Amino acid sequence: MNDISIKAGVIGLCLAASATPSPLYKLYASAWAIPTSTLTLVYAAYCLGVLAALLLFGRISDSRGRRPAILAGLAGLLVSLGMFLAASGVGRLFVARGLQGVATGVAISAAGAALLDLRPAAAGLLNTPASGLGMGVGGLLGAVLVEYAPAPLLTPFVVLAAVNLLLLAGVWRRPETVGARAGFRMAAPGVPREILGSFALSGLGVTSSWSIVGLYLALVPALAPALMGSAGNLPGGLAVFVMGTAAALSSRRRADAQDGGHQHDRGQPLGGWHESSSRWEELIAGT
Repeated sequence: MNDISIKAGVIGLCLAASATPSPLYKLYASAWAIPTSTLTLVYAAYCLGVLAALLLFGRISDSRGRRPAILAGLAGLLVSLGMFLAASGVGRLFVARGLQGVATGVAISAAGAALLDLRPAAAGLLNTPASGLGMGVGGLLGAVLVEYAPAPLLTPFVVLAAVNLLLLAGVWRRPETVGARAGFRMAAPGVPREILGSFALSGLGVTSSWSIVGLYLALVPALAPALMGSAGNLPGGLAVFVMGTAAALSSRRRADAQDGGHQHDRGQPLGGWHESSSRWEELIAGT
């Protein structure tokens, strides 16, 4: 694989690893008698970990280099996958999910910066499809493995760990993409005044988009089987895959900011439609 494929693969793996556990939560709840509210907090631990990593270490690759930061993120992700494998209670799930979030924040920020170093004009067009496909494939992978593989609480993390090791080896062999700079110092986040308005609008768009994604990942594993009349996990995994693939394909159209801000508006009426009519085909269309 070339440099661009490896860096995009890192982003895809991190997002896949975030979505793969979704169909496992009901198994955890059944095995360890975990209430739904507690599982919601476990899910939130990942989001808080990502946010903390981006705020505290988002700039670390500028000073320490993209390659060391990506390696550190992938190593942390590998440790978190090991913790999922060894989990025997909800406390370890919290730690594993939080560490996964921190590792993801470090890895994807450095990998995204590396794509910008390698292909400045096309970094966004590479980053977004990698994220969408990674999440979609991760959701479908988790559903398929839970449905058909032995040891469903273990096998998904073994598969992710194997892919992680391959990417670790790939990143290790690739050269650095940014020159040495001054030492790393934590600094409070800030936005230049001249772009504050644009930043605020973009931030609202990103926040709403990822909020919908989080809500979707939380609800669809339970909603899709009910709409399809199936007790299995595949309908939910397929719906997540459709969502991720649609996001990846739409990003290639290079829509302007105004059109992009209305992408969710186009899907939400259909979402209300399938909610009221309870038809599987309309769920996929709304997705």
